[in-house]
Amino acid sequence: MNFGNTVNRATVPEKIFGLEVGYKLQLSDFAMNINAYRTSWKDRATTSVLDEGDELPNGTVLTNQAFINRVQDQLHSGIEIDFSYDINEKFRLKGFGSVGNWVFDGTISSQIFDEERNLIAEEAGVDVDGVKVGGAAQTTMGLGLDYKVSRAFKIDIDYIYNANLHSNIGAGNDALKLPSFGLFDLGLSYRVNMDGGKLLTFRSNIYNLLGKEYISRATSATAPDADDNNNWNGVNKRNFVQFGKTRTWNVSARYSF
Repeated sequence: MNFGNTVNRATVPEKIFGLEVGYKLQLSDFAMNINAYRTSWKDRATTSVLDEGDELPNGTVLTNQAFINRVQDQLHSGIEIDFSYDINEKFRLKGFGSVGNWVFDGTISSQIFDEERNLIAEEAGVDVDGVKVGGAAQTTMGLGLDYKVSRAFKIDIDYIYNANLHSNIGAGNDALKLPSFGLFDLGLSYRVNMDGGKLLTFRSNIYNLLGKEYISRATSATAPDADDNNNWNGVNKRNFVQFGKTRTWNVSARYSF
């Protein structure tokens, strides 16, 4: 309370109620899972950043960054599926898909603080019903292939497509749809069988193999500019965004005994 260590006894606990149903199929060379869900999230508290130039609910334009605390309700629903298929002894095909609809439910209340933590604006009861929830792609699909070069050496490659990704709610209590993107990942593993059942496994991964540039998150929702030179892939350059990692890699060794 008041940015100190005093407990605020007026705070409201978040409430989550979820329903989930699924089906699993397991055959000798094929496996599949299907899952559907619906989750109601009440009184959820979040914090995000407002940038210089954003307009506050009272009409004031920010000259510095500010922080906005929100309390809202959310409704998440969707369906997920994943499968794997052993084509033969060397090849395995695998894939997944997820289609969600994550939206704000009802109204939202906000408090905005400047960099010195002074309350500079607040707003209550704003209708955000149906506005998309940001932070993660609501539609994802992936397809991968595992190849056993030998009993010890394996190669795997995966493609993951992300769409229906939105920013966090901006100063205008709306969200911005971000560009879709797809990424390739490559993996190599080599296994050494040792005496006494011990096992030494070497593993290397290359993520975002092609070095794709993409926006993974946005904390503002400024609409695209009429002049496309002021946009990046349709996103206004005045937005506060986080780009995803380009090509990265790692190498590991695991000893099992």
